[in-house]
Amino acid sequence: MVRRGADNLDALIAERIDGPYALFFVTPEGEEFPDGAESESGMAIDQAGRIFSFWTAWDAERGEATLETWEQTEAEPFWSGIAEYRQARAAVGLREPSST
Repeated sequence: MVRRGADNLDALIAERIDGPYALFFVTPEGEEFPDGAESESGMAIDQAGRIFSFWTAWDAERGEATLETWEQTEAEPFWSGIAEYRQARAAVGLREPSST
């Protein structure tokens, strides 16, 4: 599935993470932007294992999507059992999380 606005999202995250990163738990949030993209929330992980939660919004003044929320967070223990999280870790060169 190709997300409309995926290039925008990648550009916004690349401004905040220097180097490889992977997205996981990305969910459309139901608000369509004027450029046709939809608001999204989700997580990004970098090659150091730092995790950031994000939520996109429309910046009417600039006429473009922006990251309304960008917060560093910790992995939840149960994520180690979710394939999407494990795949994101692998995509940035991190080993499998330990199951606890």
